[in-house]
Amino acid sequence: MKILVTGFEPFQGVPENPSGVLMSEVEQWHPHDTDPAGYSLKSAVLPTEYEGCETRMKALLEEFPADVVLGTGVHKERELVHLESTAVNLDDSKRADNAGVSRHGTKIIKGGEGFLKGNLEWEYLISDLGKAGIQAVMSHDAGFFVCNHYYYWLCHRRCLVDFPHSVGFVHLPVQDSKEDLQRVLQIGRTTLRVVLEGILSRFVDRI
Repeated sequence: MKILVTGFEPFQGVPENPSGVLMSEVEQWHPHDTDPAGYSLKSAVLPTEYEGCETRMKALLEEFPADVVLGTGVHKERELVHLESTAVNLDDSKRADNAGVSRHGTKIIKGGEGFLKGNLEWEYLISDLGKAGIQAVMSHDAGFFVCNHYYYWLCHRRCLVDFPHSVGFVHLPVQDSKEDLQRVLQIGRTTLRVVLEGILSRFVDRI
């Protein structure tokens, strides 16, 4: 079983992106006492770019054919961990991506479904996170910036070729200040550990 975890680089208004910072730690984790045979974990930081994140993911999946992809990012307007159920086929943000590209009312996949859903069972993981002291909620709105673009692209790929088999996306809260970064990083560490352990314990038999 191969799991790929991704975060994003900093972008306008977020000079230090906790989702990207945490990726340097992820591959050192062993989140389950009885890791299944063939289990491996890889992490990567994606460019905060509409096209760039797709290009990077295509290369990553060729190099590391993951069974499960767990995406992470930050949302500037949220204070809790949000487990994203749905991605919308729309790029529509006032903010330019890191390549300087602005998109308004642009379909991610022409002719694609209006929205697509990930297939990790967040309901169970919300309970697990609560037991670990993390306030998390189910979200049906991943925004209209690069995180949503990436999540929709990933869900669309899964629907087309059933690879990766399972996908999900987590939005972490953003820090209020540089001094607040460590608090958000600790929330992120705990969240990712709990989610990865949940994936292994509940979903490994489905892969």
